[in-house]
Amino acid sequence: MVQVSLVAVLTRVAQLDVVLATAVAVEATILHNFAWHERWTWADHSAAHEAGAPLRLVRFNLVALGTLFLNVAITAGLFHLWNLPAELANLVAVVACSALNYAAIDGVVLVRRPDVKA
Repeated sequence: MVQVSLVAVLTRVAQLDVVLATAVAVEATILHNFAWHERWTWADHSAAHEAGAPLRLVRFNLVALGTLFLNVAITAGLFHLWNLPAELANLVAVVACSALNYAAIDGVVLVRRPDVKA
């Protein structure tokens, strides 16, 4: 909901182009999600991660930025080709990218040290 809400504010209030608004919203959401995942989703595994929080943030951001392009493409395509409202187009993109993003983050960002069991 963070991303979709930001797309709504950026396109309707700030009058940004849907592509720029989606890119900004995705990056803001990446940072938001990293904080939540560190605090709650994988908090009990933090000692088993081979990298400290700053390196995990870089990895998290790089993996998530990979899906940013897919997210922007889906949003822009649905907005421009099918005339869907920006928020609805972005919601479809979020759903489409979520499983891919989660799997990539779980497998690439949260690499465990070999000497620590889960």
